[in-house]
Amino acid sequence: MEGPFRKFIPSNLYRNYGIGKLNTLDYIISLLIPLICYLINYQLLFQERSYNLLTPNEKDLYQAITYYKEKKFFLNEHPLLGIQLYSLLSNNIKHMTWLSSMSGLISLSFVYLTQRKMSNSTLISTLGALSISILPVYQSELSMISLNTIQWFFLSITLFSMTNMLSSKQLSKNWYYHLLALSVSLGCNMSTKLIGIMTWFFIFFVICKHSWQLITDIRISTYEIMKYIIITSLSLIIIPVSIFLGSYFIFLNNSQTDSVQFSSMMSPFFQSYLREPTWQPTELLNGTVIQIRHSNMQANPSASLFSFSSSITLGEYLTTRNNSNYPEGSNEQIVSLTNDESNPETHWILEFIDNPLRTLPSSLSGLLSNETNHENEWPLEDLQKIRIRNKLTGKLLRSSSAKAPVSEQEYNSEISCTGDSSYLGDSDETWQVDYFGMKLSKNIRKKKRRDGFEGALIIPPRISLLKLDNVGQGCTLLGHDTKLPEWGQFNQEVICIRSPNLERTLFQFIPVEKYNSPSSSNDNKQFELVSFLDIVKNSDKKNIIHYYLRLVSELLEKQYKYNYFVRLEKVKDMNTYDEDADNNHLAPEKWAFHTFSHDESDNFGLLGNIIWLSSIVGIITFIINVDFQIMKWNPWKKVAHTPSINKLIYYQFGIECLFGWFIHFYIFTKSPHQILNIELYFPSFLFGYLLFTETISRLYNWSVMKSSIIMVLYYGGFYYLLK
Repeated sequence: MEGPFRKFIPSNLYRNYGIGKLNTLDYIISLLIPLICYLINYQLLFQERSYNLLTPNEKDLYQAITYYKEKKFFLNEHPLLGIQLYSLLSNNIKHMTWLSSMSGLISLSFVYLTQRKMSNSTLISTLGALSISILPVYQSELSMISLNTIQWFFLSITLFSMTNMLSSKQLSKNWYYHLLALSVSLGCNMSTKLIGIMTWFFIFFVICKHSWQLITDIRISTYEIMKYIIITSLSLIIIPVSIFLGSYFIFLNNSQTDSVQFSSMMSPFFQSYLREPTWQPTELLNGTVIQIRHSNMQANPSASLFSFSSSITLGEYLTTRNNSNYPEGSNEQIVSLTNDESNPETHWILEFIDNPLRTLPSSLSGLLSNETNHENEWPLEDLQKIRIRNKLTGKLLRSSSAKAPVSEQEYNSEISCTGDSSYLGDSDETWQVDYFGMKLSKNIRKKKRRDGFEGALIIPPRISLLKLDNVGQGCTLLGHDTKLPEWGQFNQEVICIRSPNLERTLFQFIPVEKYNSPSSSNDNKQFELVSFLDIVKNSDKKNIIHYYLRLVSELLEKQYKYNYFVRLEKVKDMNTYDEDADNNHLAPEKWAFHTFSHDESDNFGLLGNIIWLSSIVGIITFIINVDFQIMKWNPWKKVAHTPSINKLIYYQFGIECLFGWFIHFYIFTKSPHQILNIELYFPSFLFGYLLFTETISRLYNWSVMKSSIIMVLYYGGFYYLLK
């Protein structure tokens, strides 16, 4: 359309040309497509399967669903909406598989409608949707208890709602309906699998692109543009985030029973939410039995509520093992980190070296390490020098000059246990406690030391962040994600390092003994009732929502770490995958060009490979087309005519599909490991395949005869190459 200075694309272009209008036949076909796909995969969908025949991923998902229905706390690497949907069904495997199958089948209906909204012909849109049903990845997920099919279902609704909204008149009644559908489906998408967050970014990219088109339309006022941008942005932020957080809030309220195997990975604050209130000492005294936990609390003073800590463990416990020594180095008893909270080898005894006098409460006297008189002792305080003795083995924690067993660097020292219950220790067994408060902050970092105070800083147990500096070696205790070999039970390595990363050196001292109530009224000052509500009540921030957001933030962080530390290790321990032989575990760079194994006589399997490769063919074809147009572009040449409507649709929709393909794929190239299932590529495949069908549709509009010849050559060529 001509403007006062230049031509512009009107915002109502699609409506003017009737693009995206659906008729009764389209809705009938959209209902028939799932039925046809159901018949194609009939035998696959009705296989009788028992629990023993489930895949490892299905068993993990089934366990999570069972835990949720029993109101038990659990950790899983996925968001919780999909699990909550499955929990609405019975524990019958057949019923759960049915939900997965129906989600995958119905998603093809919306794929068809999305193609029709972009003016693809009925024939191409129908064949495009049906052809997806013969993909090996699609068929495999369709016959399983899977979150992928549910996520694909919400993704297809998101794409359909997006095309509906963009083709509707801005701020009209239908536009609001489609915006609501887009926001809800987007929230459900990202609440089912985290890849949905990439879809969220994709939608914002499309909205920004469309908003720019509105700005260039001189017929639309600034007020209307601002109203469009504000309403769209708020809707696409508030509704999806509310659905995402709501699923987590529902999960937290549902988690009424503690599961120690999972809750042991959570912080003391989170454990106080899950567990019954207990009385615990408010001070750490000489002889107190503790667990030394690698901190997973927020350790960045400038971080926001939802910023993840750079601590790279699950909050594991310092442990040793009797009669298990390093094969090299000091040849002394191994020390490592374990996530087994109930292991008695994680119990350590505090032994003070330079402590003034104070009366010891009688209720704690039974926890002391020997029979000497411990009356009149001070509690643990900042810069206190201590020795740490394992309660089970009687040996002292030490740092030696030997190199760490796995991280063999010149500046790394080995951590071990030495001596026996009668050994009093030397400088290598002496540790100085450096207190950093409840949460690492600039004020604590700059705090005055002992000489600047009338009294020393007393260290509260459980939630205090502590750094342990070895006096003899001049290094700091540090935990990281490096695993010990089989002789170390594959626990995480602990080392002593000079000039370390502070956040990896923070630990917490957690008293082992729990009390039902203080033993006497005189001891009330040395005890506190540890419960979630009491923590909220005694805190400066009384808003319960703030603490629920803290719980959600930690839960998200632990889900990520659980996937990395626990789920990944399970896959490695199975030793059943070979990256060159297994179709399921491939490097992301190989996904788009992968061909699935099939029998030579299986023409459907061969056609499935052609369909799978068509996605990347659509991407490459579009990029070549754009490059060709750029090379032909002459900025000084006056444009004599406006591009055709079909060409405009192709390039606009093509740019959106290209970005959607890239953003859903690129995130997996940043994975810290390469054990990734190929079905993770399906969202990217869908964007590429939509672009492929759009290309075929443009060829069809250009010339039916020529496009038919091209498609025969295309499928015939691939058939010959793959055969």
